[in-house]
Parts: sequence; C-alpha cells; structure tokens
Amino acid sequence: MSTAILLFEGTASAESKTITQEARYDDPIKGSMKWRSVTKIVNDNGHVFELFGADKTGNEEKIMDITYTRKK
Repeated sequence: MSTAILLFEGTASAESKTITQEARYDDPIKGSMKWRSVTKIVNDNGHVFELFGADKTGNEEKIMDITYTRKK
C-alpha cells in the first residue's frame, strides 16, 4: 500500500455497465507501473471493482477486487 495519489482516466462502455480507467505510477521497487481499474455495475444494488498493475515488462497482475453490495 502507498500514500501516493493516482489520477485515473478512462471511459464507460456503451451501455454504461463497465468503466475502465488507467493510471501510471513510479513504484520504488518495481519501477514505472501502469495501473488499470475496471468497475462493473452488476445491478442497482451492487458493483465489482478490480485493480490491475503492470510492470515495465508489461506483465499484468490483479492487485485487488472488491464487491460492493448496498445494504437494504
């Protein structure tokens, strides 16, 4: 984890159910990294957030995923 501020920019799919964004970050251990987040709108009460990181070789790995559910 880090205290760095990342600025993500991206687009939504045509049906607005998936939002994909990208950012860049200089990691002190891995060097320059490209980050990608994907937010999927499941329904009115939930969505899934996934975060991926790729190092300078382009090798991408999933860093985290979070499932959000609205409490009724």
